[in-house]
Formats: sequence, structure tokens, C-alpha cells
Amino acid sequence: MKGSPVYSVFPVRLGPVSGWVLAVEWQGRVSALRFPFKGRGDLREWLGQEHPGAREDKTGLLGAVEREVRKYFQGENLIEFRFPLDFSGYTDFQRRVLRETRKIPYGRTATYRQLAGRAGAPGAFRAVGQALGANQHLILIPCHRVIRTDGNPGGFSAPGGGAVKVLLLELEKAQCFDSQLR
Repeated sequence: MKGSPVYSVFPVRLGPVSGWVLAVEWQGRVSALRFPFKGRGDLREWLGQEHPGAREDKTGLLGAVEREVRKYFQGENLIEFRFPLDFSGYTDFQRRVLRETRKIPYGRTATYRQLAGRAGAPGAFRAVGQALGANQHLILIPCHRVIRTDGNPGGFSAPGGGAVKVLLLELEKAQCFDSQLR
């Protein structure tokens, strides 16, 4: 990467889950938003592997990201996050899937199959799951809003997996989702 990325770290609570959120900015775009890190050691390890040389900065874009993400975790109904995102680390297919995922409204869900159709690959719903697993912009690209056709939540790439996904859907009071199907 040219230049040094900057990052911000802040604590959040999601029901019984608490941890650290890490937001990374590079060249004026959010290149990652990851959570929940249980401790700063895990966070530093991930940051050192993915963004070596990053320095902490809580101003500008990252300050705005922190404010909005904190509001989200406090249960504020945010229509959408409008931050510029860095899509350079994704394949063309992953970019299509993630851009379509970003359009899923707060409090709504879509199935992997529906998302495959929207991304122009109707039969590729398993590949959609893999593309969502590569999502480095958790919450900002709401992959937690993508569920299985039978209403089960399916997988989630964040630490805590499906349990965290269910908590996010419950936070949003998501329609078309039955938390009893965990």
C-alpha cells in the first residue's frame, strides 16, 4: 500500500457481547471495519497482519465512522452508512455482491439466493456466501442482513459467528427473520 493506513479503535456492546471495533482508513476511504475483538492483543495481531505500519487517528473520516457506528450499536435506526469504501481488495464478483448487499435496507433481510440474482449470477448463491465471508466492511456493508431461504441466519465471518449475526438482526428488529430459528 502506498502511504500509511490509519485506524481507530473503540468499544461497543451488542446485547451480551462486548468488544472492540477496528476501523481502518487508507487514502480517504474506509478499507476495513472489523469487530468484535475481545482484547487489544487480538486486534493488534489482525492489524499487524492486514495493515502493517498503520497509525492511530480518531479524526476526520474515522471520527465520523466511530460516531455513526456507535449510534448503530446503541440501536439508532440508521438508513445507511454513506462512507466511501475501498473495494480494491475484492474480485469483480465480490464487488458486485458487496455493492448489492450495501443496498439492503436497515431492518430488512435478503436471502443468499435473492442476492445472487441481484448480483447477476442467479445460481451462485453459495459463491455469494463466500463473497460475504470476504467482507472487510462489517456493518458498513451489512452482510448480516443476508439469510438462508428457510429463515435461518446462515454464517457470519465476524468472531462470534452466527450468534453475533442474530444479535445484529435483533438489534435492527429485522423483518423476514425469525430469531427462534437460530
